[in-house]
Amino acid sequence: QSEKLLALAKGFLKFQMGMDPKADLVLADKLQAITFEFTLADGSMPDFKNRIEYSILETTQKLQQLDLKKNRFQYLPSLVAFGSFSYNASRSDFDLFDTDKKWYPTSLIGAKISMPVFDGLQKRSRIQQSKLNLEKIKNGFTALEQGLTLESMKAQTDMANSLAALEAQRKNRELANDVVRTARIKYEQGVGSNLEVISAETDLRDAETNYYAALYQALVAQTDLQKAKGTLLKDY
Repeated sequence: QSEKLLALAKGFLKFQMGMDPKADLVLADKLQAITFEFTLADGSMPDFKNRIEYSILETTQKLQQLDLKKNRFQYLPSLVAFGSFSYNASRSDFDLFDTDKKWYPTSLIGAKISMPVFDGLQKRSRIQQSKLNLEKIKNGFTALEQGLTLESMKAQTDMANSLAALEAQRKNRELANDVVRTARIKYEQGVGSNLEVISAETDLRDAETNYYAALYQALVAQTDLQKAKGTLLKDY
């Protein structure tokens, strides 16, 4: 069952990464090599500009600034120049390719200027709306930064709690190992029962299961913290 679940987990990971399901995937990381470097009192702030939400808001702000500029330009006069040049045979005979007969040139050149006078204050209303949208986006930056800061604070707290739980489960696993070792020695010396050994080994398996569950939660908390601080892509 564990081998089947492992194969299924690898298949799901390939799907999440956009890999070919038939491609070979080798996991290089080892549980023994996992380390957690974290200090709750580091006081570091999240890197807002590395968050996709911040980038989207920046793009929206640039588009709104362009919209405001476009509406302001509508107050400017427009000047259009035009011209044309052509030849006309000015005859009814179909001898257009006769080089001995004359063609008459016609040319036209001109310019047109448009000056906006009054449009019922439509342009003014659009400009005011664009300014209001920019103010909303500005307030959106403040709200986003506050939200990301709170998210980072929560992630740091979750990370601290996860590490505390992991340390507790590590000590429980060590204690369960000692109990099993003691129970086996007692059984070998004839002062303990086989039931005591089986019970100790069962407790050890439970302790190991709880330890790996706590380790998994710590890894999830670490990923959430890296995401909250905007360093997830840098770390990987």
